[in-house]
Amino acid sequence: MIPNSHTRRLDDNEFEKVKGSAPEVECCVGRGGVIAMSPLLLHASSKSENDAPRRVLHIEYADSLDLDGVRLAIA
Repeated sequence: MIPNSHTRRLDDNEFEKVKGSAPEVECCVGRGGVIAMSPLLLHASSKSENDAPRRVLHIEYADSLDLDGVRLAIA
């Protein structure tokens, strides 16, 4: 992940610049562990080394169901 990359919105050109020049930090977690982060943080996962499935639980908190004209789905 790239530290502090979640602090501003990046257009495509800025994204490429940050991706190519900012220092990357590797975050490792053992089996059954959790990494909690902002979903806006620039990040990537390495290829899986086996066929075991990976799981992602994405939670976003909002004070309203309406965000800039987009209505959140409630499941």
